[in-house]
Amino acid sequence: MKGRRALVTGAGGFIGSHLVEALVEAGADVTALLHYNADAAIGNLRLLPPDVLARVQLVHGDINDADFVRRLVAKSEVIFHLGALIAIPHSYSAPRSYVQTNVGGTLNVL
Repeated sequence: MKGRRALVTGAGGFIGSHLVEALVEAGADVTALLHYNADAAIGNLRLLPPDVLARVQLVHGDINDADFVRRLVAKSEVIFHLGALIAIPHSYSAPRSYVQTNVGGTLNVL
């Protein structure tokens, strides 16, 4: 992975944050896509060693925005797509948002 441009969607999650760390340690140039929120929270990436986090390009956005995703994908050689809505109990009351993000968002990344 040394020198390769990698994009990780869902980078703030448990698995995503560990993947980001492993990619940085392997020498990749990592862009971490985090779901936009008003607090600019970075999820579990906040737990990474500061020297590792300093080597990550943090980008806030939404995989539902096809134009935004297209620009990120165009700059990447390798894509690890982990971005998804995961709170299953909420999916029963708002299923359309889960389909839009988990299916539509995945189509945007593809």
